[in-house]
Amino acid sequence: MDETYNTLGIVIDRVNYREKDLLVNFFSFDRGLMKLVARGAKKINSKLAGHLEPMNLIEAMVVRGKGFNYLGTALNKNCFLNIKKDFEKIIQIGKVFNLKKKFLKENNCDIENFLLLRDYLFFLDFNYKISDFDFLYSVYRFKFLQKLGYEPELKRCFLCKKNIFNFNDNLFQFSFLNGSLICKNCFLKSQNQNQKNIFILNQDLLKILIIILNKDFFYLSKINIKKKINIELSNFLDNLFQFHLN
Repeated sequence: MDETYNTLGIVIDRVNYREKDLLVNFFSFDRGLMKLVARGAKKINSKLAGHLEPMNLIEAMVVRGKGFNYLGTALNKNCFLNIKKDFEKIIQIGKVFNLKKKFLKENNCDIENFLLLRDYLFFLDFNYKISDFDFLYSVYRFKFLQKLGYEPELKRCFLCKKNIFNFNDNLFQFSFLNGSLICKNCFLKSQNQNQKNIFILNQDLLKILIIILNKDFFYLSKINIKKKINIELSNFLDNLFQFHLN
């Protein structure tokens, strides 16, 4: 096994460690979440410290250790300065980072979620004016679940397999247990549906969910979402997270 390797990653945060070191939470492209010790990074003349600010995209050389691995070198590739100048964007990224730390396992490669985070950082850095941070956070949460393998089926009934929009209903039953919609006819016929695992979606919310799954951040940032739909979307995602990840 090689004693050193290079990887690209994003600094999630860093904390003081020992007298002169920093312990860095690092989200690597090909290694997932990692904890790395940056030796001497607290020294005034440290060459590492400036590269290890939270949110920085860096190229790192990692040295294997018995306990923690160590940062041999770090080269800043993008510091996303436009985000760091905007308090609302900083809050937004903080919430996204908390998702990573809470729900992703350490040392577990997750390229899809790394690319999602990287793309979101570039999106926020490029866009100077964001009108609806609440909606964008919901967008990120839904895409985060999608990358984890919890993408729901939102176009066909789980039981009869018919296109859900052929029923011309305004309300739809979503089953957390099956990760899919159930049409009204099948829902009424079934005697085994647990009401606790059912969430009622209206047609407007259902359409927004389908768009989120299929469009990028740039497209979605231009959509005007009514406050009521925003609240319903957040509520649905809260329940989806609770079912799958809590």
